[in-house]
Parts: sequence; C-alpha cells; structure tokens
Amino acid sequence: GSVTFADGKAVYASTFTPAAGAYAVVMNSDTAAVKNAVTFANTGTLTLGNSASDSFTFGSGVTATAPSSKTVAGTITATNGDINFGTSATTVAAVTKFDGSASGAITLGDVALASGVTLTAGDASDSNSITFGKITPASNSNGTVAVVNAGGAVSFTGDIGTSSLYLGTLTLS
Repeated sequence: GSVTFADGKAVYASTFTPAAGAYAVVMNSDTAAVKNAVTFANTGTLTLGNSASDSFTFGSGVTATAPSSKTVAGTITATNGDINFGTSATTVAAVTKFDGSASGAITLGDVALASGVTLTAGDASDSNSITFGKITPASNSNGTVAVVNAGGAVSFTGDIGTSSLYLGTLTLS
C-alpha cells in the first residue's frame, strides 16, 4: 500500500510519525513543515516532492534510513538536527537542495541524478559534515552536484560518475 499527500496541498504538523511497515510514503505537497524530528520508518519507498519548487522543513531533523529507496525534488531543510538519508539509494528527480542546520550533519547514500538536475548540499553559513555515497548521473557529462560549506568535513565515500558516465559539474565551495 501507500500513503499519498496530494500535489499542490500543504502539510503543517507539530509531529509526524510514519510507523514501521511495508508501505510507500509519497509527499507531493508543495509545502510541508513539521516542528519535531521525523523518522520515516516505512520500508517501502519514500518520495519527498515532485517539483523543484516543493519545500520540506523538519524542525528537529529528518531520518529516512528504513525506506528501500528515496526520490526527492525541491528543498529539504532541517532547522535543527541532522538530515540522515542512510545508505539506500536516493534519486534526485528535479533540482534539489539539502539544507541542514548550521551544525547538523547531512548524510546521503548513493545518489542517482535525473537528466539535467542540480543537487546542492549545505549552505554558506553552515559548518556541518556532509557525506555522499556514490553519485551517478543519468547521462554522460550531465547533472551538477554543488557542495556548499563554511567549514565542516565533506566526504565522498563512493565513485563520482563512471568511466563512461561522467558527472557534468562538481562544485565545492
């Protein structure tokens, strides 16, 4: 089964608790804001956003290590706490920014970029740690990854592109 939040609708909640279970969570909402920490414990897929203009704010961080795969689009922000997407694959379907709190870690496993998209992780005022697994573009010399960080450690633990599938641009600032 699945739980779907309609496209174009907003979600505002103090607490949001997706319980453990084999179901998908699809949040196509234009805006979602949750004051407390959110842990996506579902083991089906997770979709956060379907457009570059979508915005998800998690007041005390977000953890999505249980879902079998994740698809993201838009801006995913933790005003306090960490953004932890674990080690399972994350597909970037449209322009996406992960913006952690000033000192909250951003952890992404393997990342697959849709054609022509940009993934930005961090912010110029942050000094948090940022960790990526493997990064794979959809086509050769396509896609951009921009890492913005004022002083935290940045780690790439997997390959960036392949010998026949180069990432278009990798920017570190």
